[in-house]
Amino acid sequence: MHDMDWDDARHALAVHRAGSLARAAATLGVDQTTVGRRVLALERALGCRLFDRRPEGYRLANSARPLLPALEALEAAAAGLASRATGLDRRAEGPVRLAASEGFGSRFLPPRLAPFLRAHPAITVTLITETRAADILHGEADLAVRLSATRAPDLLVRKVAELGYGLYAAPGLARFPGAPLVAFDPALAEMPEARWLAHWGRRRRVALYATSQHAVLQAARAGVGLAVLPCVVAEAEPGLVRLIGPDEVVRRPISLVMHRDQVGAARTTLLRDHLATSLASERAALRG
Repeated sequence: MHDMDWDDARHALAVHRAGSLARAAATLGVDQTTVGRRVLALERALGCRLFDRRPEGYRLANSARPLLPALEALEAAAAGLASRATGLDRRAEGPVRLAASEGFGSRFLPPRLAPFLRAHPAITVTLITETRAADILHGEADLAVRLSATRAPDLLVRKVAELGYGLYAAPGLARFPGAPLVAFDPALAEMPEARWLAHWGRRRRVALYATSQHAVLQAARAGVGLAVLPCVVAEAEPGLVRLIGPDEVVRRPISLVMHRDQVGAARTTLLRDHLATSLASERAALRG
């Protein structure tokens, strides 16, 4: 066995969670080649194969599963050390990793971040947007905007608003009886808005499944079908008609989540407090 580089282990764990080199690279903010090279280096260091390379992606090899708890424990220890070191930094400068869902993070947050970044030019924000929630306990983000209930002893959770989801369609399709649906991929079927649409449209055909809110939005605008979308996002778009009233809107809590060790990090707490104030000021619009 050769000397092991912790950073190789971090890349391998990202592949295990994401299921592919490409998705792991997006999570880590590096290129796919780097992730593949790191995984190979760790396999050489450990003297064993970690993953089965399949057409549908990477899957942890059965022979490597006994190594997973040790790798995760090493990751948690490294993340805890980094988090505590960051927590000692009380200067309003440096990087902050902010995680949010793909749709809300990419379409709604950037305009709300602009005044904060102008006021704090020494702070740099990395905005992480993806369907999978970033794991703050394992150091994947410093701060997260969550649209689901979150509980853990080491996390500080502040609910600041609610996000309402309505039913929308292109104008021509809105007048068409029995119009089909644009739905989220079945892998996302447990989201509250996906469950609502499945119940409401149980007798309707699904014309298109999508894995991202942006794809659902664009398909609805193109007239593919009826879609559930955040009201604050859909009503900022031209070419969509709302089909249900406020009483039928599905609402999800909007919470700001950070690790307790980040309380002493000025840059993280400043961003959290700014977002809390900004989102609370738009509470009525966010509710739909």
